[in-house]
Amino acid sequence: MKHNQSVFLLLFGMSLFAGCNNLVGPGNHPIWTQEELQSLEIRGVCATGDVIIAAAYRPNTSYAYLFRSADNGATWAMVDSFGVDNHSPGLSLWIYPSFAFLVYGADIFAGIGGGINRGNIYLSTDNGITWNDKGIDWPETGENQSENINSFCAVGQDIFAGTFHGIFLSTDHAATWKAANTELVSPVEGVSSVGGDLFACTEGNGIFASADDGSTWVRTDTVNYIFVSLTAIGDDIFAGAFQFYEKPSTGGVFRSTNNGATWFHSDSGLTNHELNTLIVSGANLYAGTNSGTFVSTNLGASWTFNSNNSASDSMAVLALAVSSSSLIEGTLHGVWVYPLSQLAGVKSETNRNQQQRKGG
Repeated sequence: MKHNQSVFLLLFGMSLFAGCNNLVGPGNHPIWTQEELQSLEIRGVCATGDVIIAAAYRPNTSYAYLFRSADNGATWAMVDSFGVDNHSPGLSLWIYPSFAFLVYGADIFAGIGGGINRGNIYLSTDNGITWNDKGIDWPETGENQSENINSFCAVGQDIFAGTFHGIFLSTDHAATWKAANTELVSPVEGVSSVGGDLFACTEGNGIFASADDGSTWVRTDTVNYIFVSLTAIGDDIFAGAFQFYEKPSTGGVFRSTNNGATWFHSDSGLTNHELNTLIVSGANLYAGTNSGTFVSTNLGASWTFNSNNSASDSMAVLALAVSSSSLIEGTLHGVWVYPLSQLAGVKSETNRNQQQRKGG
């Protein structure tokens, strides 16, 4: 679940684009440009090598879309589309689909939540050109029998998925899944591995830890924050929160240095505390907020705003990824690509895409 309201222009490099494109129906795979992607909400991104994958959504439709760029975001190919039942029964509102990516060796997994219907996991073995439905029969739990996939985490051969109904584990490359939810309260927004333990952050129900590969869980934090993402650098664990439950602008970044036993604010310099995503790449932390992206190079002790001195400074960033050379932002109005060399103080990216391997 992501919370955001923002309107802004799309910048790429030093050029300003204005325009939109009417999205074609499923089954067509045209080439799109950056300015055309402006008409879509980008709620998930990932990068592998020089390839960027973006998960797009347009309100008031019943489809989600996957786009692929092999030229650092200059042009995009719509490679697949997915039907979603995203209208809330009896209410005049739209339920946003959830998206999650996992780069796992040569494969890319995409988790797509279908609003009020069960979501599914899709696999690409050709660097995002084609996608295959894994055909998963999720356990039918909850009133709406929904399985929105919010995050992934790989630990050796095990893949964990954080979903609307908790944590699920696959030991056979996502072919089958089993629930790993004992004493865990859902929904789970982020899951990450630290040492030999797993950690899961929830939407309003605290942070949980498991020392037995998800068989059982213990609550480590009882504060009712709406957590959106969980990641780690070494033994330091970081949780991003959108807000304290029902109290706007009270979120931020939390850090634990003692395996989740205690947590403290670690967001000095963060001027917007409504986080939508938090990732790590190498020694750097990136926080996507409702008014842009912030970067920390010192384990969250201080944060620097990724200012462009333009209208983009007020944008809502819904998803983040890091390639070998660029920071990729998914926003309410398209994809932004920033060369890492232009981000002041950012350390070299020695472990690109670490956020997909460690969790999200």
